Amino acid sequence: MSPDNPTGVMTPMSTRLRSSIRTVRAALATAVEDPALRRRPGLKGRDCIAVICEYFIRLYGRIGNDPLMQDALRFLVFTCRDPRTDFRLSLVEALRHRGYEVHYVWLKRRPLVLGAGPGDAPQPLNLLALLRYLRRRSAVRTHANVYFTTTNLCFPSLIFALRALCAPGVWCFDMHDDLLYALRGKARLRARFSQALLLRVFDLIVHAAPTLKERFPCSHHLGNASSLERLQRTQTRFDEVLVLASIDPRMDFAFFAAVAAECCDVRFEIYGQISHDARAAMQSLLHSRPNIRHHGAYVSADLVPILSRHAVMLAPYVADSPLTRYIDPLRFYHALNSGMEVITTGIPQAAQHADRLFIVRTPSEAARVLRLLQTDSSRSRNAADAAPISWNLKAGRLVEILRAAPRMQALLARAASARHPRRSG
Repeated sequence: MSPDNPTGVMTPMSTRLRSSIRTVRAALATAVEDPALRRRPGLKGRDCIAVICEYFIRLYGRIGNDPLMQDALRFLVFTCRDPRTDFRLSLVEALRHRGYEVHYVWLKRRPLVLGAGPGDAPQPLNLLALLRYLRRRSAVRTHANVYFTTTNLCFPSLIFALRALCAPGVWCFDMHDDLLYALRGKARLRARFSQALLLRVFDLIVHAAPTLKERFPCSHHLGNASSLERLQRTQTRFDEVLVLASIDPRMDFAFFAAVAAECCDVRFEIYGQISHDARAAMQSLLHSRPNIRHHGAYVSADLVPILSRHAVMLAPYVADSPLTRYIDPLRFYHALNSGMEVITTGIPQAAQHADRLFIVRTPSEAARVLRLLQTDSSRSRNAADAAPISWNLKAGRLVEILRAAPRMQALLARAASARHPRRSG
């Protein structure tokens, strides 16, 4: 007890001070990525410290004055993807870096759980053990639960069961695409039904590409990002072009073949998994163009070695198609953050980065850009001082979206009461 606090009950200010270490860490981590700070050249010593303090004051004014503390959220993330290739695992790591408790669950026949502790080993659990785990973790009332679900349209029955059995929280669905892809006929009808049914379960929807707002007007823009930073390349060669892709009907095979035909002295190196409905087209492409090679699928750990060997990427998407209208390609962010030049067809999301990408309409135009880069590397569009688009920033955006939800505000108030019952009384 102290003279200023004779009852010994924690005040909102003392509660804020308890989490100041986490808040400072999040502020500093975000400050170094803030475009307004990165574009102020010549900052040294005290000036640099002063600018970071400016940023922290802005951040503290937005978050720190909230008596419902930043660390009062608990995330339970459900995914249908292998952690080795799951692009949302970087978002999980960014949330943990900000000090949040995050449990990551790979839903499959025998679910795999990555606990919140840094030393927690992956736990394979049966369904009953998973339910016990979730109930035990989510029942602690000092935190508000966030059920972030990035399972595409898989496991609708299981999602319904989890919603019914888990402790109260905000259920947030990750709409990173329209999730209907190239499905046709009965398969597409079933997928649309599953989508409509699933979305009724969720309190919030976040989307990646801004065009998804057309399909889901009440959703919130989150967007994609990359955890990569600018890579050091021993040489800058523009006669080896990287194509990092999911090889499926979204790839414009005819466009790609025409570019390769016009650039016979350029090698095109493809990394990515081939979907069953694109195998014939891919085989035809590889047979017709000897300067195109496919190196197989890749996992997230392969990104740095692959990208560091290349200076330019080609993204030959089908333009003006429903298949690509709602995508927000992760490879844009990997390439831009790592310092690569990107040549892409004119899909809607490319326009969001028009100042940093070469957007082309024809194979001849793509070939001209390659020739230009080969003869004059100063024509680069991806400036060295451009701010990275990181998952740390997206984690902050996700928290903002969640905190604005009325249901979350009620849950946070309940969590605050559980943490400090004497004060709430």
